[in-house]
Amino acid sequence: MKRKIVLLWVVSIFSLSFFTPLQAQTTPPEEPEEPFSLLEELAKPKYRFSRQKRGQMRRDPFRPPAELVPVKERPAIAKEAREKIYTAEQERLLVAAAEKMVEEMRRRLAAKDYKGVKVLQEKLTPLLATGFYDLEANRRITTVRKQVEKISADLVYYDTLQVFQQMRESFYEGEYEAAGKLYEELLQAAERQEDPKPLKIIILLQAASLLANRAAIRLEFLSKEIPISFIAWTPEIPYAIVEDRVVGAGDVISPDLEVYRIEKQRIVFRYKGEVMARSMID
Repeated sequence: MKRKIVLLWVVSIFSLSFFTPLQAQTTPPEEPEEPFSLLEELAKPKYRFSRQKRGQMRRDPFRPPAELVPVKERPAIAKEAREKIYTAEQERLLVAAAEKMVEEMRRRLAAKDYKGVKVLQEKLTPLLATGFYDLEANRRITTVRKQVEKISADLVYYDTLQVFQQMRESFYEGEYEAAGKLYEELLQAAERQEDPKPLKIIILLQAASLLANRAAIRLEFLSKEIPISFIAWTPEIPYAIVEDRVVGAGDVISPDLEVYRIEKQRIVFRYKGEVMARSMID
């Protein structure tokens, strides 16, 4: 009897161990992921910019702190102009006045009244720096700014052209030092035009550079000592004695100096591409 009870007890234990279902592992429920919000991300402190004083550094959150860029200063005229608030009708009246001033600038520019153009340009500068809120006024003032930029480029061209004409007169009158000084003045006048410069100003600067180079070569030739001892001119074979040498047309005296032709009272030399004469008296 006892054996039967023990066997039943063992069989019941094994039956429970084999036929009892496994309990499922319980895990805590996952919390739903919050959707990404760009506005909330940008509202974080690292993206906030406080009003800073002019000239301070401003940090870009998308760049490392080492690449800081200083804030560009705006002209004082633009700041004063933007502080004023106009109505849409007032803004359109201001733009209309600016358009009339541009037409007057064109008329004076065609009449070569450069001083009058400069006076109008100075008066128009504060108005062009004004910030307009009306869409039509903003569109029209943008067109006016482009027109004024073109007139300013024409004004710089006429100023540089006037200096270039004076430079040419000095060069052909033999005043080579004055030509060099005028070339420096011409460069200063051309610097008033921001890059990229118009093609006509670039061409004028190239011509002035060549003329200044020629003036420098002629000054160097005048300071060079070329002893001329004798000139024998005949229609057939003219010759001369230069630096104790008998030379004729086409003879090379030095790497940069050669005899171009011989005349009765002087010898014409070619020095670094420039043709200049020297007499025995010189």
